Amino acid sequence: MKARITDKIQKKLLGCCLTEPHIAQVGAAAAAYGAETVFTRDIDTPISKLLDGGGAETDGQADECLVIAGFERGELNELVDSLRETGVRIPLKAIYTPHNSAWSFKQLIAELKKEHEYMTSGGAGVRK
Repeated sequence: MKARITDKIQKKLLGCCLTEPHIAQVGAAAAAYGAETVFTRDIDTPISKLLDGGGAETDGQADECLVIAGFERGELNELVDSLRETGVRIPLKAIYTPHNSAWSFKQLIAELKKEHEYMTSGGAGVRK
């Protein structure tokens, strides 16, 4: 089981390159859980720095991605269900962990795509 960071960070949703409708919907879902939202187009700054309000004023181009921080398992499931019910489809989602905290969105998105490809191929091929 991968470690999660829940005690050290308040509830936050960090969205990268989200469309305007998704920004509003993710913001509303976050508010229902007392979570803060951070939206960025910065794909190069480490996720931990972005969660702390840092980052550059860049206009990176990437697939939409959502990082969820500080949620307990039950709330996490409810949050994802509520997003799905409101029509939010962001295929690239991750939990904030010690492992991915130093990654940029560029790195995270690449890893999520590899994992998705591996899982949908039924585990065929070697994962790199």
